[in-house]
Amino acid sequence: IDVAMSRAGATLPPTKGYHWEKGAYVEYDGTVDRPDDLIAALNRHLADIVAEDTVVRRLVDPATGSRLIEIAGLTCPCGGTHVHNTGE
Repeated sequence: IDVAMSRAGATLPPTKGYHWEKGAYVEYDGTVDRPDDLIAALNRHLADIVAEDTVVRRLVDPATGSRLIEIAGLTCPCGGTHVHNTGE
C-alpha cells in the first residue's frame, strides 16, 4: 500500500499497519483534500503493482538488526508474514 501511496504522490506518513490476509490496512497521519480521487488512484496503482509481479526482497538493517522488506524500491519494516512477489 505504501508503494501505491508513493506512486499516487501522497506524502502522508504511515503510522500503523496490519498485514494479515483478512483485514489488512495501513493508517496514515494527515488529511486528504479529495479522498475519492486518492482512492481511485490507489486502486489503479495497486492493480499495476500486482500485475508487475515484483519480487519482495527481505533485508536486515545492519545497524539495528531490524527486518525490512523492499518492494519496487521502497523499503519498510517487515511486519512478519508477507508474499514473495506482488503477484501473489
